[in-house]
Amino acid sequence: MTPELFQENPYGICQLDPSGACVRGNPAFEKLTGYPFQELQGMDLRKLAHEDDLDKLIRQWNEFKVNQERSSMKFRLRQKDGVIIFVSVTLIPARSSDFRGTYVVFENRTYEWELENTLKKTQELLNRSQSITQLGTWEFDPSRQGSFWSDEMFRMFGIANTGFIKYEKMIERIHPEDREPFVEVKRKLLAGEPWDTEFRVVHPDGEVRTLHTRRTRFIDQNGQLRMIGTTQDITEQKRLQDLTLQSEKLRVVGELAAGLAHEIRNPLTVVQGFLQVLHTNTENKDRYHNLIRESLQQIEFITEQLLAVCRPLAMQFQRRNLVTVVQKAASFISSEASARNVTIHVDANPSHYILCNEKQLQQAFLNLFKNAIEAMPQGGEISVNFNSDERNVTIQFADDGEGIPTAILPRVFDPFYTTKATGTGLGLLITERIIENHGGSIEIDSNVGCGTTVRCTLPLDVEYSLQ
Repeated sequence: MTPELFQENPYGICQLDPSGACVRGNPAFEKLTGYPFQELQGMDLRKLAHEDDLDKLIRQWNEFKVNQERSSMKFRLRQKDGVIIFVSVTLIPARSSDFRGTYVVFENRTYEWELENTLKKTQELLNRSQSITQLGTWEFDPSRQGSFWSDEMFRMFGIANTGFIKYEKMIERIHPEDREPFVEVKRKLLAGEPWDTEFRVVHPDGEVRTLHTRRTRFIDQNGQLRMIGTTQDITEQKRLQDLTLQSEKLRVVGELAAGLAHEIRNPLTVVQGFLQVLHTNTENKDRYHNLIRESLQQIEFITEQLLAVCRPLAMQFQRRNLVTVVQKAASFISSEASARNVTIHVDANPSHYILCNEKQLQQAFLNLFKNAIEAMPQGGEISVNFNSDERNVTIQFADDGEGIPTAILPRVFDPFYTTKATGTGLGLLITERIIENHGGSIEIDSNVGCGTTVRCTLPLDVEYSLQ
């Protein structure tokens, strides 16, 4: 090595004698270590090595002395001021006439080392985070028909981590009932549609897990098609949802049972009381029989109302003019309305044709009329208006009665909830169910002292309307 090349070389270079002591170093080497040459001269370079790397350095140095072949190593070097840097070192045997020993070339690789360490820690943090959230990431390679998976992806599928997995092997893990839908969604993704779907996987031990995946595709800056996505294990979430649903069912059944017991207890008490009276007193037996009969009829009515809520509704629909259905319901209750000084006005124009079960809808509308009449003990007016768009018609029942308090309004559809002395609390629930079974919806607005407005929205018979 020429003196100029040695002195001006950007890499730190030193010459070691056969014992391993430094005999000469260039300016770049002095700058790298922080030592002036006077202090480096005669120093055993092993003293510069970090204590944790010393054994490795000694082993590689001994191998080099035996083989006398060019070799490389990496270790942490402690500078004079105590700062640790990461260096790569090349050992080159020197056999020239003017020097026999070893040239050692140092390159500061601290930046790359820190970058690699940061990347390693980031990857470790990502893997731990994905494990905690049970969320994996992947990228599909269309040319190789396979995907690069994160560690969590392999864990969720119960497959040994190989970094890359072929599409065929991944499909083998998908539940047989979910494979065809999964393949169909993949075709949509390749066609440019986003992918958001659930599917089940079967582990080697037979355990079934439910996964949810989201995918997207895009063209990167190099013009290459890329498909990436995330997959999350939602098995426990699904189980929790099922438990919540079951708990809600039990709650509703409990409320229905408690309400039914409460409603039936009173008439049963009447029946029991009069039966005891008849056992000891036969006078006025006709009167007692009538009272018993009325109580049993009340029990029958409550039972029928409850059955109307619980049993499936008949779904035999026919085309009907909704205005006519409402008018018939109004006529059925007109005598009761007149007796209470209530007038009913139904806007008859225009006609609105729907597919419906007429008797069921009349029952729903009768319930609404009856509620409105009972809300106006001093008399008043019920107005019915219709509004429609291209697909739906909305019937609006408005009264100027007492109104419903804000605190009570959210509970009006609850089973057995009523503020009436003789009510069952099932009328609005039945009405809501009838409307929903016709593909519609119902909502109530009310203000105390200003009246109540009920809106029922139903789908129009579009094909007939267009004729």
